Amino acid sequence: MKKQSIACFVAAAFAPAAFAEDSSVEHLQVWGTKVKSSSVYVGEQAIASKQAEHLSDLLRDIPGVDVGGTHSLNQRINVRGLDDTDLEVLIDGASQTNYMFHHMGNLNINPDVLESVDIQVGSNSVVHSGLGGALEFRTKSAKDMLTGDNQFGGRVLAGYNSNDSQYITLTGYGQLTSNVDVLVYGSSMNRNNFDDGAGVQVLGSDGTIDNIMAKVGWDVDAYQRVALKYDTYKNHGDYTARPDMGVRTNAAIGGGEVPLYDTHYDRDTLSGHYELNLGSELNLRADLYQNESDLWRAYNGAETSGTAQNTGLTLIANSLLETAAVGHQFTYGVKWIKSENDSQSISEETLTTGREETDDTGLFVEDTINFNNGLTITPGLRFNHYDKSSSAVEGVQTWTEWQKALAAEYAITREVIVHASTTDLFKGPQPGEIFANEQANKARNPDLRPETGRNTEAGIRYAAANVLGADELRAAFTAFETKIEDYIDIVDYPLDSCVEGSCLEWIKTLVP
Repeated sequence: MKKQSIACFVAAAFAPAAFAEDSSVEHLQVWGTKVKSSSVYVGEQAIASKQAEHLSDLLRDIPGVDVGGTHSLNQRINVRGLDDTDLEVLIDGASQTNYMFHHMGNLNINPDVLESVDIQVGSNSVVHSGLGGALEFRTKSAKDMLTGDNQFGGRVLAGYNSNDSQYITLTGYGQLTSNVDVLVYGSSMNRNNFDDGAGVQVLGSDGTIDNIMAKVGWDVDAYQRVALKYDTYKNHGDYTARPDMGVRTNAAIGGGEVPLYDTHYDRDTLSGHYELNLGSELNLRADLYQNESDLWRAYNGAETSGTAQNTGLTLIANSLLETAAVGHQFTYGVKWIKSENDSQSISEETLTTGREETDDTGLFVEDTINFNNGLTITPGLRFNHYDKSSSAVEGVQTWTEWQKALAAEYAITREVIVHASTTDLFKGPQPGEIFANEQANKARNPDLRPETGRNTEAGIRYAAANVLGADELRAAFTAFETKIEDYIDIVDYPLDSCVEGSCLEWIKTLVP
């Protein structure tokens, strides 16, 4: 069976009037997040800076991107109809890949601490591994905040909302020595069950979110920088059975009742970062990390808990090679992720445990060839090696796959640019859902195959200054087709293995 989505979008933006810089005006540091997207054409000076309380505040106006609801457990990003399980999501180079519970989001991201977001709408490069695209989040550091001769700084933000929530954030940052800087950030939010317009209490919001992040950076010399980061995010509360659904829907499914369940959803990340900047010859960044997400929930007399741990390395380098006729901008590197998922459930004094592991390695190279006449062509090649194992079955399943990509862009005029690309897709079979303890409750299919396919798109972009009274008018149109073959889904186990009404489920590749 093939899964296919076809769509197109139109995006237009007007740049606000610019104000002349006055050197006599005292500098004001804006605490915001730079947002850059491949679906909206912007110049380097036109990247939007936003202040956000929820992830949707950053991404809601990006064509092709949607962020699930306002509940704290529902940070679910959707790009062109594919959710975050089919996207590559990175925070400071650390993969956030996991599948905790199908009725809640899989991400724990505090938008207040983000310095930048780079969104690749659609898979149009072999640098990224997601079927539907990639989102790269970068958090703030002291070097981002300190300007001029300032050595230290801080920020205090407190808020009270009449719909029964309060929050406070404290940030301190400084230049400890000439080459060592540090940033410490802490935030706490308390939400209670609020009343709707009719004065009826809305259940399922009562909880707390605490986030602490510490970053230390060391400028080794003029070309190298090393940084260490620890980030912990904890979401604890009494939430409904299905946080991604409204109270009335939960009540309808629950026979009129809306029971609340003690829920703990935490993330801890430890990462080290290395940057080398030798100019156009070599610009390199390496991120080594361990990212752990934990879910614990008391549900209908049972307790379910699980951990999704990602250990990995993201290394990306850029090199520019120029000749008299053309320029070559090479992007190359490696992405390695080892995922270990453990889950357990206790029901009627019976303990059930499960474990799955995957090992995903991707080597890639991309060459953006500039012919210096408005035409650029970008071929790319990626090699994938993917292993998957389970505690339920001996042995390791292994797959290898080559991905190819080709993109072209041509500037018809300074204002009008056309572009087209085609990219192979690859996604190995992922670990199962933590909350449902799929690590123990699903049989492994020996004939499983990775999901593959192709993303093809073409479009036109327009940008001009002093149009219709605006400093700049930007517009874009893109048509795309994404095909996913060998789509993996859950079906009934093909053998007679039902015991007292309980049957194993079977993860299967659906074939034509």
